[in-house]
Amino acid sequence: MQILTIEELQKTGGAILADGKLNFRGQTFIEGGTFPTASQSFVLSIAEKYRTLGIECLLVDNGGRLTLWRSEKKSEAVARDSSIHKLVIAHIDDSPTEGKLMAQVLESFPCQLVQINNAMLAVTTLLKVKPDLIFLDLHMPIVNGYEICAQLRRVEAFQHTPIIILTGNDGLIDRVRAKMSGATDFLSKPIDGVKVREVIQRYILPQTA
Repeated sequence: MQILTIEELQKTGGAILADGKLNFRGQTFIEGGTFPTASQSFVLSIAEKYRTLGIECLLVDNGGRLTLWRSEKKSEAVARDSSIHKLVIAHIDDSPTEGKLMAQVLESFPCQLVQINNAMLAVTTLLKVKPDLIFLDLHMPIVNGYEICAQLRRVEAFQHTPIIILTGNDGLIDRVRAKMSGATDFLSKPIDGVKVREVIQRYILPQTA
């Protein structure tokens, strides 16, 4: 996929509209997020996800930052844009601090983040939102991450959903027990933005050629 500079975009007739959208060669594009240039492969994988859903993309290099623009279609396609193509990521953690940190990490990412801070409501909430990937804290009061993970794996809808265990105790016993409960992968806390994005790319975004 070609990456245009701001100058190249302007020379080819591209213009930012008053409502913040991009007009390029008679087509309207909506901003899908801005990322560091070093994350180019990650951004390309997002663009490929859009492409598989029939949504065109533009990448614009704005002085060390890559902006992803996705095409705005007719009304029915716009409705699809608000539901189907957006990834749904769930984060289950009783800590408000960790919830805020995860929100910051995924702020510019084209997804819907569902925060669940009550472990007792986790399964019922997940059944409603049907996330594409679940980040699950291991140590919570009343119901811990092992129990929630095992419960989810007994539900047909979640048998193949990536479940990523989060914990501050990066020990072998925790890793083995998490795997036995059905966890897909394991991340150490505090949350690391780079590793979170790597996990998303590995499990729910198509790999670029």
